[in-house]
Amino acid sequence: MQKIVIAGDVAIDWLAWEKKPETELEAEKLQSNWTANIGLQMHARPGGAMLLAQMLQISVNPVQIHSYSLSDPEKIPPDEIIHSNTLFAEYPVSINDDSGKKVFRVKQFFGFAGPENGKMKPLFLQDDDADARLIILDDAANGFRDEIESWPKALWSSEKKPNIILKMSRPLVSGKLWSHLITNHSDRLIVVINAKDLRENESNISYKLSWERTAQDFLWQIQNNEKIRPLTECNTLIVRFGNDGVIVYSEKPEQEVARLFYDPLVLEDGFAEQYPGKMQGVFCAFIAGFVSKFLDSDNKIESLDECIQRGIFCSRNLVKMGLGQSGTKPDYNFGEVFMDSKESSPELASIDIPKKKGAQESFQYWTILENLTRTELENIARDIIIFGTHPSLTRVPIGSFGMFKTIDRQEIESYQSIKNILQEYISSNRSEPISIAVFGPPGSGKSFGVTQLAKSIGKARIEKIECNISQFRDPDELIMIFHRIRDSVLNGMIPLVFFDEFDSYLDGNLGWLKYFLAPMQDGKFKSGEAMHPIGKAIFVFAGGTSSSYNEFRYGKERKESDKKTAKSHEQRFRDAKGTDFVSRLRGYIDIMGCNPIGEKVDAKCIIRRGLLFRSLLDQKAKHLIDSKGQAHIDSALINAILKVPYYTHGVRSMQAIIDMSMVSNKRKFDQSSLPSQEQLELHVDAESFMRLVDQDVLFQSTIGTIAQEIHRQYLKLLNEMGEDNRANVPWEDLDDDLKESNKRQAEDIKAKLEEIDCWFRPKETNNLFEFSREEILLLAEKEHNRWILEKKEKGWRYGKIRDDLKKIHPDLVDWEHLPEESKRKDMNSIENIPKLLANVGFEIYRLE
Repeated sequence: MQKIVIAGDVAIDWLAWEKKPETELEAEKLQSNWTANIGLQMHARPGGAMLLAQMLQISVNPVQIHSYSLSDPEKIPPDEIIHSNTLFAEYPVSINDDSGKKVFRVKQFFGFAGPENGKMKPLFLQDDDADARLIILDDAANGFRDEIESWPKALWSSEKKPNIILKMSRPLVSGKLWSHLITNHSDRLIVVINAKDLRENESNISYKLSWERTAQDFLWQIQNNEKIRPLTECNTLIVRFGNDGVIVYSEKPEQEVARLFYDPLVLEDGFAEQYPGKMQGVFCAFIAGFVSKFLDSDNKIESLDECIQRGIFCSRNLVKMGLGQSGTKPDYNFGEVFMDSKESSPELASIDIPKKKGAQESFQYWTILENLTRTELENIARDIIIFGTHPSLTRVPIGSFGMFKTIDRQEIESYQSIKNILQEYISSNRSEPISIAVFGPPGSGKSFGVTQLAKSIGKARIEKIECNISQFRDPDELIMIFHRIRDSVLNGMIPLVFFDEFDSYLDGNLGWLKYFLAPMQDGKFKSGEAMHPIGKAIFVFAGGTSSSYNEFRYGKERKESDKKTAKSHEQRFRDAKGTDFVSRLRGYIDIMGCNPIGEKVDAKCIIRRGLLFRSLLDQKAKHLIDSKGQAHIDSALINAILKVPYYTHGVRSMQAIIDMSMVSNKRKFDQSSLPSQEQLELHVDAESFMRLVDQDVLFQSTIGTIAQEIHRQYLKLLNEMGEDNRANVPWEDLDDDLKESNKRQAEDIKAKLEEIDCWFRPKETNNLFEFSREEILLLAEKEHNRWILEKKEKGWRYGKIRDDLKKIHPDLVDWEHLPEESKRKDMNSIENIPKLLANVGFEIYRLE
């Protein structure tokens, strides 16, 4: 039986709850008057290291636990052991549970009670064992870290080498215990801490913006912040980000590791937000779950994956179950918390956090989406439209804000930042409006995204009010809107006011800005001779002439070489009170929309299109989606939806294509459903769109032509090399099996292009695409491997001398053993691909 010693700071946890008669009749039957009133009932339970020991006894079995023993915790005064006091109340099982069931969770934590002099009496282990295989230390900074005589014997043994798990709270890396562990046990020490303790230790790590941002912030801090650098002296550092993420970090000389475990569906603390109330003991539940798997591991970082998964699973279980259902006394149910259920296990993804290449280099902008799915973008987007998801997306963080979803890191961070600001505003006592701005190309979905964001925060109290400033001709019209806003506030609502095209022209560029300044700053507007307070409201200013904040603030030209243009814009901006307006904003969002961003190819645009189009199908053509969630839409049509160069009116154009198509009485959205090209021209380049619709058909129809050209180029190379074989004949005289082989090589062109993040489309220019030297070598090897499989399927085998009758070929070897002249053939076939496709009307382009 395995031996575990658990020591550390302990507490007596007093669990309190309100008790009252459920009905008046029940109250009348009670004998004593005091029992008819609301009463506070309490009972005591072991806390701290003792709670952890109890959890481990259930989660790890069989095991021999050596820890503290308290026979009757309710009789122990706070002069001997710290008491914690917590009020529990009944809460719904979750925010989405309509069953009416309730569980006990924390309503209010009332702090601690302890000795008046502040010094705790040491508590000694009852059955200490110097031969323990594992030592778990719960250092809550309540005295244990400096009480040397109370430490486990195994910490002092020079012969035994136990593994040590240190659960540490702030202040971090201080005290005698830390010094002793780092000096004597650092090679076997795993330190587990909470991210909030890092942040309170002057570590600037972002909160609830994106997993990528959090991970890179942590990496920078741990490598540069001297206050937390000592944490790297342990074998392995584990940082908990709520019940939703974990970072494992190690700077061992033989292996530097920085790995992020994360829930793609929520950000930090996102899981707990689904369960009203709070919970205590969650950190202990994580450690107990972690240890249950750790004992079976080989204490290597690579083996920690299951430990972390189990730890998150158990901590989440405790949050979900609380301290039992209402109608009972609140208490821990360890059996349910540590139950083994694969169905309930969280789907945590994991990925290595990219590090700086050199000491002088900064971290590059990094997205999990690009790291995990770069070569699959189009397939992912297709599956999003058809199935609503894709297996690869289970590893990609998804920002969900009401019905609006995004997987773009920049958008997630922008929306989440605004959500954090609005959550704080709504829960505060502030009475003046808060102002944010949103920019994006026309039709990018500015109103929809921000509305969904606001409603996801306060569903019951948000009232949307929209006005298009470009339709106003007189500032007095704005006064009517402010009266409407004030009426909404007086009715107990929080108006979400969408000032669309606020940057419209009025007596000059940005002429409307000055009329918003007083309402934004003072929360008042003037009507006649009176000033009227507005109250609590959310102002959303949506740009109509600027597609981004930078364009609004600095103009389209920001180049150093165009200082004159920049200066003139800055002066006009100040004259229009633009600087004053910006100073009153509390945040902004740049919405990407469905068109590419910038001059370079926007690799993530195709994913945005997939998400947007699937969302539009859900809203406008739900009958095309069957009971299993599969949308019935022609693959050729999906090809055009995803790859058309530009939507004239952004998302509105995508929506219009569905509205214009004849799908109301159909079970499948196919090519025959589309409107005429003249109608399509209103929203896309109709010619390009229809060529994309026909692309697959056209490509398949050209396979024979491409195959003949492949053979012609091969003949040319054979003649240059002076080589002769049975393929050295015109296409008309070529054996059928060789014709078929050329066709299969032509069909494989698509797979080769995907391998290097390229694709093809109907030709738009006369420029001929060129592969890099590295790409030619990579694809040549890929072609050789394809050819080997093809030959082996037909019964060919290796031999030093070629014999076509006996199906023997000397080139049936791995690429590295292939003769140079044979490699040249494969490389030549790859170099010719751009020309082959151009000859049949296609061009190659990069996906990134």
